[in-house]
Amino acid sequence: MPETAAPVVAFRFLYVVCGGPFSTYDRRFIERKRQLRRLLGRRRSRIFYLDHVEKDGKLLFEEIVKMDLEGMVCKRQNLAYRVTEKPSPYWIRVKNPRYSGAEGREELFERV
Repeated sequence: MPETAAPVVAFRFLYVVCGGPFSTYDRRFIERKRQLRRLLGRRRSRIFYLDHVEKDGKLLFEEIVKMDLEGMVCKRQNLAYRVTEKPSPYWIRVKNPRYSGAEGREELFERV
């Protein structure tokens, strides 16, 4: 059986070295996402951009439950990245209570 490389999902980048250091810590969430999309471009790669949703979060969560995914994270789009105590007051993790992968894996549901 041939080996297949796992894809990498790019949803956040804070510090990148591309010919020199480039930090996005001070940028708003929405600007960091735009920069990440530009960095990755449209070329085929094992790294792909994970888009975000600005509206219809309830509809998105319904799809997450249907697809048996773990959940989603809600963030304020106009805030710069902040290192905080966990759990962060700046984002909310919404978990799928029916997620089948949680069975026997209590660590998935601990506070982070």
